[in-house]
Amino acid sequence: DGRGTAYCDVTSHLECYKWALKQAERYGSKWSKRWAQEPTTIKIYSELPEIIYNNLKVVNNKLFPSVEKFLVAFTKSGGVIEACPPSDDVTCITVDMFIAPTGDVEIKNTGDQIRATEFQTWAISSPQTSINPSRLHSISQSVGNACYERGIIGYISVGYATFIDPLTEDQQLWAIDLKIQYTDTMAMSNILQYVTGGHFDNGTGLFKIPEYKVMPEMASRFQS
Repeated sequence: DGRGTAYCDVTSHLECYKWALKQAERYGSKWSKRWAQEPTTIKIYSELPEIIYNNLKVVNNKLFPSVEKFLVAFTKSGGVIEACPPSDDVTCITVDMFIAPTGDVEIKNTGDQIRATEFQTWAISSPQTSINPSRLHSISQSVGNACYERGIIGYISVGYATFIDPLTEDQQLWAIDLKIQYTDTMAMSNILQYVTGGHFDNGTGLFKIPEYKVMPEMASRFQS
C-alpha cells in the first residue's frame, strides 16, 4: 500500500545533470573508476539535500503525513534508496518461495503486480507472464540459495522490476525487494490452490488446474 515509501524525480531538478552527462562522456570507459566520478559525485551531493526537501513526495500519508516526519524517521532509523528503471513501462513481479532447512528452494507462486498507483499494488495476476519463466526461475533460485547461505530458511518473497532497456532494447530484470516472512500473496496463492485444486508448475511457470467432469444433470441445467 506504499506505506513508508517516498519518491523524488532528482534528475529533473538537478542543475548539474547535463554537466554530469558530459563528464561521463568525457571519461568514457574510465567512468567506472571512482576517481573519475568523484568531482561529479561531490557536485551532486551538494545539490541533493535541497532537492529532496523541496520535491520529495510521500506515497501514503497515513503513516507519514508530511515530508518532514518522513525524513525524521528515515534519518533516525535508516532505509533503502533505490533508483527507478530508465523506462516509462515497468512491470513489477512477485515471487513467493520456500527455503527448506536442507537448503532446497521451491518456488511456490509468481504474479504480475497490478498497480493502483505507481508505487501502490492493488492486486496480483498469477502466474506472471511478463518474462520468460525459466529465466525468472533461475534468478529466483540464486536469490534463494544466497538467502540460505546467510542462514535464512522458511518463506520469503522477492520483488522484481522488469523493463526494456532503451539503449540495448534487452529486457532487464532487477531484484528490488525481499520480504523474509509468510506474505499476503503466499496466503492468496494457497487459497487459490485450495479453491481450484490446482498447483503451480515450477517447470513451465504455469498454474495448472485439473479437468473436472460435470454430472449430466448439472450439464443440462447449465445449457438450459
